[in-house]
Amino acid sequence: MADAFRSQRLVYRAIEENDEDIEFLHSLNLESEGRIKNSTVLFKPVNKKYTIDQANCLRGMFLGVIICLPILSENREQKGSDAASETLKPIGRASLWGVEEQDRHHRKANIGIHLASDYQRKGYGSETINWMLNWAFQMAGLHRVRITCFSYNPGARTLYERLGFVYEGSERESIWYDGEWHDILLLSMLESEWRVRSEKEKEREK
Repeated sequence: MADAFRSQRLVYRAIEENDEDIEFLHSLNLESEGRIKNSTVLFKPVNKKYTIDQANCLRGMFLGVIICLPILSENREQKGSDAASETLKPIGRASLWGVEEQDRHHRKANIGIHLASDYQRKGYGSETINWMLNWAFQMAGLHRVRITCFSYNPGARTLYERLGFVYEGSERESIWYDGEWHDILLLSMLESEWRVRSEKEKEREK
């Protein structure tokens, strides 16, 4: 499958052990809004070592990718050629985790996604989640995928339910944020639900 790591507008690649990927991941960690929406870790300044450890953790997950936006530019190296080259601009990261060796027979995982602030509210999050669901169920043979959000971010729940996730409940007053207790909201999608959803999408495209 030549386009297995592409969706309509995005490309998904492995997280490399180089300075460029560390710098990009660190830039995500320096954005306050993104960290607040994506992590329950105590909110405080983080250093480069934190990001390096995080990158190593992401590389060890069931799936850990850099979300990239392809940018086409003319190839000026070949005179008289109309060829175009493609540059992949990192705009976020995504992962499937919770599939440790001793639990692999349960065939379930959790989605994590973090987009740079300049690329939020443009549909890239939905596109990435859809690609990850397709990969999880079609390529990796998973049975269940879970995603969570926080009660102080109601827009996330609305988005996830629109994508087909089913709300299962909440961990009440489970996180402390901005001087108040908040819930962690739990949603999931089963392979059977994904298949029904995929068939409906194919029918709409005909």
